Amino acid sequence: IYNASGLSVTDSTFDGNRAVDGTFSFDGGGAIFNTTIGGQADVATSLFTNNEARNGGAIANFNAADMTLRNSDVVANRTAAFGNGGGIFNAGSGAAVTLVDSRVNDNEALTGFGKGGGVYSGEGGVLTLENTQLLRNLAFSDGGGAVALEGRIANSQVDDNRAENGDGGGIYH
Repeated sequence: IYNASGLSVTDSTFDGNRAVDGTFSFDGGGAIFNTTIGGQADVATSLFTNNEARNGGAIANFNAADMTLRNSDVVANRTAAFGNGGGIFNAGSGAAVTLVDSRVNDNEALTGFGKGGGVYSGEGGVLTLENTQLLRNLAFSDGGGAVALEGRIANSQVDDNRAENGDGGGIYH
């Protein structure tokens, strides 16, 4: 799904989607690409699994877009070709991702110098985790669980994540 306006997803499954063969070098969001000012996505009680993209194996949130996931699972997704954010990618001025009562587990960013096995929230992105799990995610470089350059974590569990060749096995800030 490409969203540049409003999107509401409830009780849905995104399994085995890929965004890796396009001519645009970004190739983001195997399941959902949320972008631009006005890109508002709200996801509840949904599952993202076995998706793949260069950036954000399951979800990419980019460029002043806003995304909230509630009681959702981002599990076993991966990056392709030098990408970041095995599960979720969030970057660009004003981009914001909020996860509430959710799980980001068993994702991988192992290609190239991949950062953020579970979540990559970089340049201009804000990440908020509330009562959320980041478990068993794996990055080639920094941030096994997450790269979070700006954000907030409350009542969350960050366990068994690995940064194979970098810093911040749990969180890289």
